[in-house]
Amino acid sequence: MKCTIEAYSRQGPDRNKNEDACGFADIVLYGKKENTGISSFDETDFPVLTILADGLGGHLGGDIASHMAIEFILGSFRNSPTQFQIEKVIVEAHEKIEDVSQNPSHRSAMGTTLVGALIDSQKIIFFNVGDSRAYTIQNNNISQVSHDDVYPGERTGVILQCLGGGGLKAPKPHIFEREISVGDGFILVSDGITDVIANEIILDLFLRNEGDCAKKLCEKATELGGGDDATALICTF
Repeated sequence: MKCTIEAYSRQGPDRNKNEDACGFADIVLYGKKENTGISSFDETDFPVLTILADGLGGHLGGDIASHMAIEFILGSFRNSPTQFQIEKVIVEAHEKIEDVSQNPSHRSAMGTTLVGALIDSQKIIFFNVGDSRAYTIQNNNISQVSHDDVYPGERTGVILQCLGGGGLKAPKPHIFEREISVGDGFILVSDGITDVIANEIILDLFLRNEGDCAKKLCEKATELGGGDDATALICTF
């Protein structure tokens, strides 16, 4: 089993900085108006961790929170991939963000969503906190595997848990396991994409297999009027 991972992040037209971040292997995208990365892996490289974070709008330091979450969690995985425990590391990242938010220079709570996928040779473990999403694509069908931490019936607005956030209890990630086969894929996205792009359009762009799918998803969000930061990470097997 082999896979290729591509990621793209861009600052939203209505934002003064990009508060999204994402990463995989030794690649971390953050803090730029536009940022991209791509790499391929085979079974000798597995397990591979992919993660995406969306700093909370309206919080000072949302960009710091998302970057901290990505760097800390990827760093923990690199240091000990066989001992990596998703829930434990997410709580530790939450606590570190909370510690930094107490610094007087920030003067405000800061927080971030998180969605990720841990790739092994025959399965993927997905996890999320907040409303950033993970989708699987199998047999030309798209399915959301993450859980939106929002009030019932809502898609956007106030999220029910995050990393950081200023005095909130430690998040409890939703964790899902899926088997994978050659020809499958998955997508991690921030709500800058899912707030404006229907699942059917996401699927269509993926199935075209024209390259730069992550960038095209972000460009499509802008085309459809999305003003938020947009980030996509796509893995194909």
